[in-house]
Amino acid sequence: MNKVRSIRLLVAIALIVSIGFPVFAAGTGSLIITGTMPVIERINVTNLNPALNLETGGTYVLANVVEICNRKTGYTVSLSSAGGSKLVMAGATEPVPYTLTYTGHTGTINLSAPVTITDAGAKTPKVGEPKVLSITIPAPDVLFDSGTYTDTLTFTITAK
Repeated sequence: MNKVRSIRLLVAIALIVSIGFPVFAAGTGSLIITGTMPVIERINVTNLNPALNLETGGTYVLANVVEICNRKTGYTVSLSSAGGSKLVMAGATEPVPYTLTYTGHTGTINLSAPVTITDAGAKTPKVGEPKVLSITIPAPDVLFDSGTYTDTLTFTITAK
């Protein structure tokens, strides 16, 4: 009988221990998950390198531009010109004037001072907003000095 009693006692202890453990465990648990998304302000400019004919003038597509910003309140894009909307060459007697057009901007753009070319009130899609930049060089009244004329355009995107 001692053997049966010992077995019953061991079974009772095992049952009490196995049932008793959950009483000490917490009923719920929580985990806080966080992630951070930085402000994305990106502008991708693909120069199409058109052959500008300064002798006759004309209109040419200069670049494809993609504006990307994730600020829900929007963003602006400004454009500036090192030459003040003129193609220049060191030692040339006259610069070559030009104007620009940009998708979504009304009218022509003269960069004698920086110009806001996009003023968006919302974020862009993940792939961005595609735009096209074109240049118009008027037919010249003068014969420009021979050589290579240049200007540098700078795009700046800023989240609101």
